Amino acid sequence: MLDRDKKTFLSLVAMHMLGDCYGGVWPMFKKIEEIDLAFAGLVATATIVLGQGIQPLLGILSDHGRQRQFVVFGTALTCMTMLVGPIWLVHEGGHLSRNATYAIMFGVMLVARFGQGLFHPAGASVSGNLSHVRRSTIVATFITFGMIGMALSQMTMSLAYYATGGNTAWMLLPASVIVLVGAIWFRPNEHTQDHKVNWRAVYESLAPVRGQLISLYFFQVAWAFIANALIFLMPEFMEYRGCPPWLVNGGGLVLWIGGSVLLMIVGGHVADRVGQLRVFRWSAGVALVLYFIMLLVPMPVPAFLLILVLTGGFVGMMHPLGISLGQQLVPRHHASVVSGILMGMAWALGSLANLIVGILAKMPQVGITNALVISGSVCFVGFALAFVIRGPAKAAT
Repeated sequence: MLDRDKKTFLSLVAMHMLGDCYGGVWPMFKKIEEIDLAFAGLVATATIVLGQGIQPLLGILSDHGRQRQFVVFGTALTCMTMLVGPIWLVHEGGHLSRNATYAIMFGVMLVARFGQGLFHPAGASVSGNLSHVRRSTIVATFITFGMIGMALSQMTMSLAYYATGGNTAWMLLPASVIVLVGAIWFRPNEHTQDHKVNWRAVYESLAPVRGQLISLYFFQVAWAFIANALIFLMPEFMEYRGCPPWLVNGGGLVLWIGGSVLLMIVGGHVADRVGQLRVFRWSAGVALVLYFIMLLVPMPVPAFLLILVLTGGFVGMMHPLGISLGQQLVPRHHASVVSGILMGMAWALGSLANLIVGILAKMPQVGITNALVISGSVCFVGFALAFVIRGPAKAAT
């Protein structure tokens, strides 16, 4: 029999994988339906900013006895992305105008992003507090399962869309099973002694490390910006590089995030042994070099795919390390606040890349690759900030 902590962790990572899979279908959907890149970028940016930018607030609330509700309900809301298929079918049947269709799809995506905003700070806090000895490894494992889900997102949409004739709502059936099991198994040990949010205490706990949190935040923003840009244009980028259809229809994202999965857990384990900052800084430097090699150096498709995997690995490895460093800066009962800042708010600001590269890629004089090169200039900011960030003076209690 599985004990309570194991059931909690297993259900947590399953819901994380489901939510990030269903939450990442928009870039493939816009490619299949040939939705205007600028509009698709606007939808992606606006819904992420509005839906996930409030993660710190939701993190504060989840730290006061609401982690279970936020994780389960947030997963259920995120799965609503699968309604975009039938909504488009109604439009194609002549029952909805294009503007009304776009407005409804925007609303659906906003609900889904709010669900992700509910889930992530609470889920990250639970994973970070399951073991203090191996925190980096467990947080990396938690994030890795989310990355697996994200890796499968574009392929899932492609397969589901063509298998169901566009009626992707059928994908809500397997999702409901996972959410139901999660509702039964997910029982974290929560801090329930004080359900009233003490805003002064929250501010006072963060004030001594404000400078470090700001540096960590913009570090996460820089790499989130790059990841958003590439993921948004991944189908078009794979097509531009002459990759076969299976890579265009989701395989490219699988390889990019597959590299992250391969290196994130290893990186977390190494960081626990040799020091987080050392791994942090080396990863930033290697990621910067690999990113521009991937974009600018002509090479055969097999070599390009290898570089794609390695770049995804080193970019992805920095994400859990940054969150783990941030969680160690504050008392454990405010860990969700830090998770919300370094995950939700960082990803929200980084999501501006969707709109920017969507507009740039439409311009004949810019195109897909140059749009990614321009967005990739923030790599240098991320690399520089890696040497500004310091570790905690002592473990927060």
